[in-house]
Amino acid sequence: MLSCQAQIWTLEKNGVQASASYTWFHYDKAYQDNSTTIDLPLTVFDKTLALDVQYGITDRITALARLPYKMLETTGYPGVYNSYPGQYIETGKLNNIGNTEFGLVWKCYDDKPIVSASFIVEANTSDRNYITGLQTGFNSWAFRPGIGVGWGFDKSWLQFYTGMSIRTNDYALAVVSNLEAGYHFADYWWGAISLDTRKPNVDGEDCDCSTSATMLYQNAQEYYALALKTGFTMYKDWGLNFGYHLGLTGNDVAATAVPVIGVMYKSRPMRHTIITPRF
Repeated sequence: MLSCQAQIWTLEKNGVQASASYTWFHYDKAYQDNSTTIDLPLTVFDKTLALDVQYGITDRITALARLPYKMLETTGYPGVYNSYPGQYIETGKLNNIGNTEFGLVWKCYDDKPIVSASFIVEANTSDRNYITGLQTGFNSWAFRPGIGVGWGFDKSWLQFYTGMSIRTNDYALAVVSNLEAGYHFADYWWGAISLDTRKPNVDGEDCDCSTSATMLYQNAQEYYALALKTGFTMYKDWGLNFGYHLGLTGNDVAATAVPVIGVMYKSRPMRHTIITPRF
């Protein structure tokens, strides 16, 4: 299950934040037609290593970049799937970079709530193999303008983000959003719960070919996902984060839960930044 990355909070000038995260899961079922669960012809194993870096250009403008590395594998016996005319798939592996990202976040209003605008570019740096139905990202570039609103309190926070994913190669236009609430249980420990959504339109004409048998990065991908997250300050500017993302419903997306673990460095006292996976 996918998760939207909400870009709302900015860093102070010359502030640096870097995180490395790892997700791992496997699935043989997928959501289709708004919550109907279907069996896939193969079992898909999906692992992702990701590096995220942010830098405070000014107190109001933060630059960011993300580099994911995907490790995919399928197992099983697709004989029944291959017996239908026009269908053929093989088991296999594919390791490669996913869709790299870079962009800016601008804090346009610094009060309660803070208001920020962001613009993220997603590059078509992924790879694919239509014989195995594997691909490490969307076969397109994407441009994602978004706006976020955040409230910070003494021990808690609330934030909302919404954006639009505009893709090339005849992919469907999609609206993404994130609603998150969190609480500081102690100076070194925080937790959060969030709801992530992706809603595409129906006008995209991209052909996903054999990747519909693995449900990897589909044109009509839609989801509503719940995430539980927690993070700890381990030593000075270093932190350790955990997350568990559970798909509630969707279309053309894996029906499975996704765990994530990450290590973070921040050049100033860490507040409530928590790693979330996008893959």
